[in-house]
Amino acid sequence: MNADSKPNLQRTIIGIVLPAALVGLTILPLFLFQERLPDPLATHWGTRGQPNDSMSFAFLVVFESVFVTVPASGLAWSARRNPAHRGQLTRLVAIFSFIATTVTVTSWSVVAANLDVADWTLADRVGIPHVLGALLIAALVAGFATLGARRLETAPIPEPVLPSAGLNPGGRGVWVGTARSVWALPLVVGLIGLGGYLALTRGPMLGVPLALIGVVAVPFVSLRVFADRHGFDITFGPFGWPKRRIPLADIRRATTLDVVPMEHGGWGYRGSLKLFGRAAVVLRGGEGLQLDLAGDKVLTITVDNAEEGAGLLNDLVASSAI
Repeated sequence: MNADSKPNLQRTIIGIVLPAALVGLTILPLFLFQERLPDPLATHWGTRGQPNDSMSFAFLVVFESVFVTVPASGLAWSARRNPAHRGQLTRLVAIFSFIATTVTVTSWSVVAANLDVADWTLADRVGIPHVLGALLIAALVAGFATLGARRLETAPIPEPVLPSAGLNPGGRGVWVGTARSVWALPLVVGLIGLGGYLALTRGPMLGVPLALIGVVAVPFVSLRVFADRHGFDITFGPFGWPKRRIPLADIRRATTLDVVPMEHGGWGYRGSLKLFGRAAVVLRGGEGLQLDLAGDKVLTITVDNAEEGAGLLNDLVASSAI
């Protein structure tokens, strides 16, 4: 096997074989054991492991097919990409393979719990050990897929041209940038409003959680960033909270990029600088700023006028090094 065939084989396994296998394995147990399953089947279990809701066989087939096909398609799409920044491909493969595998294992768990019972209410218990087991299997599959994706990122990526604001050595400058989400405000208002309505009409157990989700999403309506000789500040939402400061001494360089939300796992705050060494603040797609930090950590932020901010930060970093 020559050097060029290895990456192609890895792309085929990650982008074709694995997605197809996950989709097939998700649907397989439903038809393999169809005659031994009740209709409808138990599909939801309470905190004590007792079945408390069901779906018809036909609806469950459609439901699981959709829920596994979406991440499997994302996995196939990811494997075809040639990432502009190291780590993008591995993040995508890890996310999509984990989600798809979780759906696959869940399908087998549902079938096993309903096997040879006369009615869905008699289905076996499904509790925390089953959930943890599914997550563990999904993590293992995602781990192996990520290892393969990492080998596809071994080709050297050219160093980007660093922007500059033309600041003289020792000079001082300030940059303020903002970004707004087009979806967060309607989502926040809708969730809080719907949660309040359901709490009043259907009871707090249904409405309060929805309202709380809306409250948690408030910081992601907008953000404001501020850069000067002391460092880089990020404040979230209309109230400027929470707030994150990155000292200038921790910044190695700043570059601009076109942010694709799904390459970072979606919208909101993704990742962790402390745990994973990579994090992203994604309020929208498009223009963004990437900070390469001490310890090989990377922070990505969607913000307007990113090139102006990157240029000033690079000049300030260079001045501080003199």
